[in-house]
Amino acid sequence: MSTLKSFWNESVNRLALYVLAFSYAVEVSQYFKFIKVLGLQNFTVARLILGSSFSWSDIVAYTLGVLFIFIVEGFRTKRRGMGKT
Repeated sequence: MSTLKSFWNESVNRLALYVLAFSYAVEVSQYFKFIKVLGLQNFTVARLILGSSFSWSDIVAYTLGVLFIFIVEGFRTKRRGMGKT
């Protein structure tokens, strides 16, 4: 998240949601075999960026990762409110 924060002045939670939406979009494109629709299935770089296989476990992992960010950020915010850094 800190890399994204260097480019955009957004809250950590909002950036986490943006990343989650992007991850979901990539997974949906994999589900619908978008790489074949574009005719890029033979290009290694395209397969690396867009991926080639849909997985529910990826969706679960992305969601859990963002929930973890929300929890950690919640604790950090609460700590800041108590005057500790």
